[in-house]
Amino acid sequence: MCSSDLLGNYVVVTNQGALIVTQAVLIAKADDKSRAYGQPNPVFTISYEGFVNGENTNVLDELPTVTSAATNSSAPGSYPITTAGGSDDNYAMSTVNGTLTVTAPGPVTIRAVAFMATGNLRIAGTGDANVNYKIEASSNLASWTEIGRALADESGAFEYVDEVAGNYPARYYRVAMP
Repeated sequence: MCSSDLLGNYVVVTNQGALIVTQAVLIAKADDKSRAYGQPNPVFTISYEGFVNGENTNVLDELPTVTSAATNSSAPGSYPITTAGGSDDNYAMSTVNGTLTVTAPGPVTIRAVAFMATGNLRIAGTGDANVNYKIEASSNLASWTEIGRALADESGAFEYVDEVAGNYPARYYRVAMP
């Protein structure tokens, strides 16, 4: 409460002001992931920093997305997990990329090579789960030709049947990564 009697020596001027409320900064960072060579990419996820008032992703108008150019056949190494998009009236979105690390494949073990009653040759082995292995053949051990593929199951077991093996006087085999 102001009394002009108390402020006799002063001139009081009041100005109206404006309160400016700016967007809070929200950081959306792609979580780093890893997988074995030949495996599908894992589900990419995002961690957030900067929500206020107990809010979470449910309040965002548009969620950011995460992608990677890495495929099942991408060589071992590091690949960016790109974070993009996302918007909300109350938040200024800032995105941070993550890293997908593709690890080297594990060893492949040939467990059986045997002729079947039909004259076909059966090759069975184990390796990394869900990898589509190349089966290669050679008649001279100098040049190799892909003759088919064998998809390993969830346990890593795979099997390939060479249905034309009987047409070659000598045939050598190897299993290669895709």
